[in-house]
Amino acid sequence: MGPAAVWVTRDRAGEVVRISLGSGTRERVKVGAGAFDVLLTGGAAWATSFDAGTVSRIDPAGSRVSRVLRTGGSPAGLAACGGPVWVEHGRDATWLTSIDPQTNRMRRIPVDSTAPGWPHCIHGEVWVITPDSVLRVHARTGRVLSRLRLGETLAHAVAAPDGLVWVTDKQHSVVHRVHPSGLKVVDSFPAGPGAFAIARAGGSMWITSFAGSDVRRYDP
Repeated sequence: MGPAAVWVTRDRAGEVVRISLGSGTRERVKVGAGAFDVLLTGGAAWATSFDAGTVSRIDPAGSRVSRVLRTGGSPAGLAACGGPVWVEHGRDATWLTSIDPQTNRMRRIPVDSTAPGWPHCIHGEVWVITPDSVLRVHARTGRVLSRLRLGETLAHAVAAPDGLVWVTDKQHSVVHRVHPSGLKVVDSFPAGPGAFAIARAGGSMWITSFAGSDVRRYDP
């Protein structure tokens, strides 16, 4: 969501839709099959196409694709951190892609772990969840700063108001509170059956129950 519009991906249609907050007018931009995620940063909108293996750079003013970057590897989730745009890749990828929004230059960042998940910018560094670990990556160099094994089906990582990083563990139905260094677990607590998606809203943390039917609120 930007100051003037909401951007939505439509995977089967292979497009991004820009919806004006003022008039509700819709503009459609084709970005390739399996449109997955969209991000506004660096004066542009960026959209991934999972099936086409591309990231499209969109001019928000004209709602048109100005550049198509062929990253390969089923690009999925996006994040902005430290200047670059960070791209997650699906299936059996063992890397992230870093894109310089000034030059469109791409770098493949190996993380030596299968299926690194959605990147998150936390305390100026890139945090990435793998099936069993949480990685902390330098936002400019791409160097892996820490790797902490936590479980078997980790889901999301979010910075919490208590200064720690909360990581949901779907299989064990808990949340791990991780030190900002990424080197140790401060504690863990039950968070509903199949603790999955997590979001911060104001001073509270909200967590969905994948195997349940509720959303839980926690006030650190």
